[in-house]
Amino acid sequence: MAIDLTFTRRDIAIALAIILLAYAYRTVIIFDRAAAPADLSAWNPLTTGGDQGVYYGSIAAFHAGTFPPQTYFFQPGMSWFLIGASALLGTDNLAVLRLLMAALAAINCGLMIAIVRLAFNNRWMAVLAGLLLALYPVGAFYDTDFVIASQSLELVCIALFGILWLWRRPANWMGAVLVGLSF
Repeated sequence: MAIDLTFTRRDIAIALAIILLAYAYRTVIIFDRAAAPADLSAWNPLTTGGDQGVYYGSIAAFHAGTFPPQTYFFQPGMSWFLIGASALLGTDNLAVLRLLMAALAAINCGLMIAIVRLAFNNRWMAVLAGLLLALYPVGAFYDTDFVIASQSLELVCIALFGILWLWRRPANWMGAVLVGLSF
């Protein structure tokens, strides 16, 4: 039996709807946390000395010329991610950076659909996996924070997609490029 890996317009529409749902859900979380008292949400200002505060503070330290330090006391990937995102967006506004992180996480829900489709060749299983990732409350919460959990999951999904792409289409080298980029 041949494996059908074509994506119809309906498949794409469903994936886009899930991505939009995931982004809307994360945006609601961002606005809810922004409206909460600072002692509950630690949204703005960020907790001093915590991971988020250190990662976010790296943007200002980079502009001041004091980042990178000689010794990293925190995982440096998130700091560099925020510095790059801030440069790309032209702002270091907390809300804008959080919305970007939410958008990347929402796109990752669409990538999860493609991963499951490549792995199991089942459209509805893929849709269910995308919905589960889109609506998982803990994941959605972390997708709006400056911690490495969300970006780690995105990189793992890119690697897994690349591996599965190589498995299904070995003549296409793009899967190898994705695996390499994720690492």
